Amino acid sequence: MSFKVGEKVVCVNDNWRTHDYRWNYPVINEIYTVEFVMPDDAITLEEINNSHIDKLLHADGVNTLASFYHWHFRKVAQIEQKDHNLRELENIQVVQDNGAYLYCGSNEIDLNTEPLSM
Repeated sequence: MSFKVGEKVVCVNDNWRTHDYRWNYPVINEIYTVEFVMPDDAITLEEINNSHIDKLLHADGVNTLASFYHWHFRKVAQIEQKDHNLRELENIQVVQDNGAYLYCGSNEIDLNTEPLSM
């Protein structure tokens, strides 16, 4: 998954390979803004300041930024779409009263006369 600078992402996995007390880590289910995307798709976040880790890395001769692997995050739009789909499924009820009707939210479809398309 590739993110873009400025996109809103939500942390969906807070299982960090190592837990270094010096790092500031994202919190599960919190929303963040992508600050920078690394060549390997790791990202830095505007709301998480790890500049002190960047300095330590550079002092060790490592030319990179303290970043997080992309699999810890999902785009907020993806999460919202999944939630919307789940809410729609919860609203579906099939009722039979001298015929079959499908209620999806406030929309009623007569299953006897209207074909369902999938």
